[in-house]
Amino acid sequence: MANKIDLVGYSRKTFEALRDDVTALFEPYDKASWGLIPASGTLGDGVVRAGRNMRWYQGPTLLQALDALQPVVTEDAATTLSLQLVQRQGPRKRRYFASVLSGSVSEGDSLTVIPGNTQATVTHLHSQGRPSGQALVGEQVSFEVSEDRDIERGSLLSTGSNITISHEWNANLIWLESQSGITGRPYLLRCANQQTRVTITKAHLEDASHNKMGETHSLETNNSYQATLSAQSDIAMAPFEIFPALGRFVLINPETGHTAAVGTVNYSLRRSENVHPHSFAVNRGDREGLMGGKGQVLWFTGLSGSGKSTIADQLSQRLQKLGRMHTILDGDTLRTGLNKDLGFTEADRVENIRRTAEVAKLMAEAGLVVLVCLISPYRQDRNNARDIIGADRFSEIHVATDLAVCEDRDPKGLYAKARSGAIPNFTGINAPYEEPLEPALVLDGAGSLEDSVSQGLSLITN
Repeated sequence: MANKIDLVGYSRKTFEALRDDVTALFEPYDKASWGLIPASGTLGDGVVRAGRNMRWYQGPTLLQALDALQPVVTEDAATTLSLQLVQRQGPRKRRYFASVLSGSVSEGDSLTVIPGNTQATVTHLHSQGRPSGQALVGEQVSFEVSEDRDIERGSLLSTGSNITISHEWNANLIWLESQSGITGRPYLLRCANQQTRVTITKAHLEDASHNKMGETHSLETNNSYQATLSAQSDIAMAPFEIFPALGRFVLINPETGHTAAVGTVNYSLRRSENVHPHSFAVNRGDREGLMGGKGQVLWFTGLSGSGKSTIADQLSQRLQKLGRMHTILDGDTLRTGLNKDLGFTEADRVENIRRTAEVAKLMAEAGLVVLVCLISPYRQDRNNARDIIGADRFSEIHVATDLAVCEDRDPKGLYAKARSGAIPNFTGINAPYEEPLEPALVLDGAGSLEDSVSQGLSLITN
């Protein structure tokens, strides 16, 4: 659709020039699979009716074009249902509502539930709100199953073998959000009725023919990328060319709720197919009993020079006297080892926080109290650290010292260098700091050190 045609005075010449450009772009494709419609979304021209301003246009309106679309029905297509809603009708009775993504479904069909690979036999089938013996692709259905099953929303029920369950995928993305996408940062992926958290672990900028133009860590509006997506949990998808309904998805920014990107699946990456976490006899509770308390993470965030490390150091001394096992993960120290390969770009800061959170999680699971001291300027990345560690073991502490005080202290001479331009991307000067919205504690780094330590100690549970 060529929208905003009203802004060029409904010019036929302008539209036809654009149509010629699009025709050249789509020349390799079947003409029947695309078309261009002039329209004004604001005024309604070309949407439902052409309107008096475009008497020169003789083609379909947007609504007519959509009505003319017919689902592609393949006689031998495998049946696949995407579960939208589960309605409990009693202690052991459930009714399932789903979309038919491919094939057809009939009463008595035995379908495989994905994930889980259990069998479910369709009974009491309704299509479009009425009892029906069969439903076709594109229809909305409800049904029961004869077996005692508790099938979750987002599950697939299928007879096919072209669906892959994986947590790592290669995909094409078009970035839509004005806020840049960053590799390593989490997003919500929605495909059919499934949803899971994913991170973009790699991204290559592409040209219009999907040729890679170089790796990047920042995804910008209206650009196309080939990316590797790593999901928090397995998700069932398929290459777009094989199964479009399970080969397309959206990425959502969990902080804003905005659609960040749209994408299509190329193939799954089976890198961890043979990786199976071992269940060890000694568990977290056993280790915490040995350590004498609950493992947890106190995450100190604030500007450089705010007093994060000073407060953590004093708190460490108090814990030492109390005989409580603990450790400190300090940003500068980590950058001499674990994170020595990272700089201070936004993408590197994201990865710095992710790695630190993963290490803190392991230490907390061993029963230690972990004091993390990182500027960690981006709210979204601190929230990701919370998700990695677990909200019940994570306490965000904002050391809210004024920039002027931090700059006056300047123990490492960094603010002076940043002001002179010698240090780019320095938080508070030429890079942003996003204050926590709901921290567990807000400490005044210019106030009483003893009070700050006591407040921090109050968060530590036995």
